[in-house]
Parts: sequence; structure tokens; C-alpha cells
Amino acid sequence: MANLDPIQIFIGTDEYQMIGAKVLAHSITSRTSAPVKIHYLSDYAAPSPQSPALRSKTGFSFTRFMIPQICGYEGRAIYLDADMLVFTDIAELWNWPMPDGVSLLYAEQPPERGRRPQYSVFLVDCAKARWDAEGLMQKLDAGVYDYHSLVYEFSHMSADEKAMTLPFRWNALEYYNRDETSLIHFTDMNRQPWVEPTNPNRRVFYAAVNAALDAGAVTLADINQAIHKGYIHPAFLKWIGRSKSSNFFRDLFWPAPYLRLLPFQHRILARLKRLPSLL
Repeated sequence: MANLDPIQIFIGTDEYQMIGAKVLAHSITSRTSAPVKIHYLSDYAAPSPQSPALRSKTGFSFTRFMIPQICGYEGRAIYLDADMLVFTDIAELWNWPMPDGVSLLYAEQPPERGRRPQYSVFLVDCAKARWDAEGLMQKLDAGVYDYHSLVYEFSHMSADEKAMTLPFRWNALEYYNRDETSLIHFTDMNRQPWVEPTNPNRRVFYAAVNAALDAGAVTLADINQAIHKGYIHPAFLKWIGRSKSSNFFRDLFWPAPYLRLLPFQHRILARLKRLPSLL
């Protein structure tokens, strides 16, 4: 196994999610003695198809396909979405055995949880996965792939090239158990703990934010700027115990980023659902 040194970690993020990305990065670096190189995909120019209808719903969906090229088609790389926290030494994931002929590993999802497997966490062998991101965009435009199959199913890879051999604990969707969870994924947009105070695991995230603040990995100025831009709930500093002030009507009518994509009547219903948490 020819790994690059240090561990190469790519975090899928854009401006909206940079606070979460920095908190995730701190949760990784504070739990490993291995050298780590964090890449924020927002720092790279994203490839894009010609057709506006096929363009990425986030700033990084297609940028993931550049990872092997960024690594010079050498060694391994780990990809993580920004809305995650890590609780186990990332070296365990980095060194996970990869079967012969396989170039990408992703995590299983227990059928009883009713969630499909995702490529929001993956370990890739960059020497084997010789992806051409621009070429993939051309094939997307040509109809060789459709948006859903490429982004959510990695249809550019054959079934033999990818294996769902990472355990659920390395991509635990909205699930946390301190004795078993290695990585929690706050994947439900309507209750991510920086936009709504209703996530059952919100205190896990609050603790991680406070740890990142104490370490200087994130600053109060960073958070205040994100609040000013509307990326984070205006009462977030109160939620994490860093402020005592709040404004009921501002908090009630604040439009979370995910709400801005919904029809007007859905936005009203979402705000009404928020009301009990503010009383």
C-alpha cells in the first residue's frame, strides 16, 4: 500500500459550511498523532458541465472527482462531507484494508435504519482511480451519466471497483453512541445543529465547536461573520453557551440556508415547527 505522507483528507465544503468544516478538521487533528493534510475543496476550481440543469447542487459535488488528480494519482485519500465530526483516530480509516482490484471503499448502512449508503465518506486509492473530472463533465453533458447516478451512485465506477466494506460507525448518519461511533454525519438539513436547536445529537456538536474555539481552530469572529452572512442561526452562540442574548422574532423568522430553496408555504410551515423550540 503506497500511502502519501501525510494523511490526505479532503473536506467537501463551500462558504456556507466553512465553520462546520473547520470544526470537523479540529475533531480529526485533535485525535491523531499522525501527520495530516487537510484540503478544503472550496479552495479548488470546481469542474462543471455545460448544461445549467446538470450543474452541482453544492459547491463541491463534482470537485470530489478531482481528488486523485490533485494527489498526482499517487497514494490514498480520504473524502468527508463538512457536516461531520470524527471521534476515532483517522489513521484507522486511512489504513483500512482495500481488496485487490478495488479502488474505493465506502460505508455500509444498516437496512433497519432505512437510509441508503452514501459516498459522503470514502477512502480512495488514487493510483487506481484515475478519474478525469473534466472528462466526466463532458460525459454528463453527453448523457452517458445522469446527475443522480454520477453524484449519488458513482456510476463512473464499475461494481468491482468499489466496495462497501467500511463499517457503519465510519459514516453514522444522524446516530451517535460514544462507545461505538467513529464519525457522525449530520445529514438531515432541516435539523443540522447550527441551523436548528432540535437535533438529538446537538450537544455533541456544541461540545466540538467549543473545543475548536478553545484550541483556536475556529474563532468567535468566524462564527459571528457566518451568522452575519446567514449561514448559521443567529442564536447559535447562545446555544453553545458563549452568549446570553437572543431575539425571539429574529430567531423565529431567520431563513435557514435549506429553507431558501423551498417554496414559500414550506418555509412558513418550517418556521411554525421551529416555534416550540424557541418558547
